[in-house]
Amino acid sequence: MFLSWGLGPGRGGALRPGSCHHDISEPVETQQIFGPRHCHKEWLTYAVPPVTVDSMSPPARLAAGPLVLRRWTVDDVDALAAAVIDSVHHLRPWLAWAAAEPIDRAERRALVVRWTEAWMAGTDFTYGMWADDAVVGGCGLHARTAGGGLEIGYWVHAGRLRRGYATAAAAGLTSAAFAVPEVAFVEIAHDKANVPSGRVPASLGYTRIGEERRPLRAPLESGVFVRWRMRRETWLARQRQRGAR
Repeated sequence: MFLSWGLGPGRGGALRPGSCHHDISEPVETQQIFGPRHCHKEWLTYAVPPVTVDSMSPPARLAAGPLVLRRWTVDDVDALAAAVIDSVHHLRPWLAWAAAEPIDRAERRALVVRWTEAWMAGTDFTYGMWADDAVVGGCGLHARTAGGGLEIGYWVHAGRLRRGYATAAAAGLTSAAFAVPEVAFVEIAHDKANVPSGRVPASLGYTRIGEERRPLRAPLESGVFVRWRMRRETWLARQRQRGAR
């Protein structure tokens, strides 16, 4: 999934050894977008402005199916380190930040502090994924799309794959995102070669909106990323229908 960002684990993730969607530390201003049917392509150029969530933040803790999603704190540094180190062989093929692992405890603590600062600034909301009081991955909502959207990232512990955790986390984060009035849509993006990662947004009813070229930053990436989108009105209507049953 995610590449060489300044925020590290929690801004992307993996579903299997070499399976995740991507993450980018800096806005990409020019991208080549391929339509969903691959019948045409065009250059889409835009400046991605800094987006902040002003009126409220998503909850610091939320239930997501079998998971609890909770904002990382400095008290979680050792548990986070253990989960990443246990999974590094599984993360490196797809996540550029994993190439630097293991980092030392002081660096990881500083990383969590940066996540906390970004949360307070309303630009990134990075969570630990917990099950039975154990770290089973990381995920987050990231304000790096133009037009009032947030992007979901996730990674899953190598020993906790194929349990639906990425899908459960993405569903919980989608609902949390739309609890914030400024958010008009949520996106998930993944490398085209990462077929399992694509099953997450597809299973949640996201619409595949196209493909975009990205620089290769991890060994198994193809350089083509598929982007999926969920609009607020669609998600909330489905939630209302589900509640009426």
